[in-house]
This record gives sequence, structure tokens and C-alpha cells, in this order.
Amino acid sequence: MGNIALVKDRVQEWLAADFNSVTLTQQGGYTMQFGSSRVFVDIEDLRPEDPEGLVMVRVTAPCVFKLKESPELYKYVALHSDDYRFGHMYISAAADGTFTVGLTHQILANYLDQDELKYAVAFVGGAADEVDDVLQKEFGGERFHED
Repeated sequence: MGNIALVKDRVQEWLAADFNSVTLTQQGGYTMQFGSSRVFVDIEDLRPEDPEGLVMVRVTAPCVFKLKESPELYKYVALHSDDYRFGHMYISAAADGTFTVGLTHQILANYLDQDELKYAVAFVGGAADEVDDVLQKEFGGERFHED
């Protein structure tokens, strides 16, 4: 499944079959709510010059945003970055000087099947729905959805 158009079609079909309320993003990906978190599924062509090239699916769940920078926040991310079955924790800077902490997982989509995608999205989304509560309690910030 190396063609990006084919991957996008299949990913959309599988997400719609496995999850409720999947919507399109402005960037051409997909998103869905998981409790107080939101999962984004994006597809990237790793070799656009090669029609049979490599395609990647990225599953991302920004857990808490508008966080203030602190040594404790960096330490938390460093110590917990690989605590999850699927994906790892990341921290990123926003243009307004605040920070976002989330979970992300990448899958080579050339041989992707429906169950692999379903479990990756479900595990990242489920973990994000738990992690956002812990992070917000300890560091403040905002979640996508308040319970």
C-alpha cells in the first residue's frame, strides 16, 4: 500500500468503521474525540518523488497545551516519554511561548492493516485521555475537552 491516495482512502474507511465521529482536519487528516483528549491521524508521503514510495501514518494526541515552561515539566516528560505501549510523550513550543505535551506514534503504512491502525489509535487515545488529567493536575494548562 505505497500510494498515498490509496493509503488515505483506506485509512478514512477504516477509521470511519472503527470509531465514532471521525472528522476531517483542515490539513487533510482525520480527528476524533477520546474523552477529554483528541486524536489526530495524519498521512505523510516519505518519498513523494517515488510513486511506489514510503507512506507514514502519524497518530498524535496533544494532551495538555498552554503549559508554562519549567524544569519540572521537562523532567516529567523525560522520565515518562516511553511509558506507553504505543507512542511516546513529546513536548513542543507554541508560538505564544507556552508548551504542549502530548503522545505520538508513527506507523509505516505500506503494509498497514485495519487492526493495526485501530489499536494504535485506541491505545494513543486511551492513554492521552488518562495522561491529560495527570498533567493538568500537576502543571495546569488546558485540555481539548473538559469532561
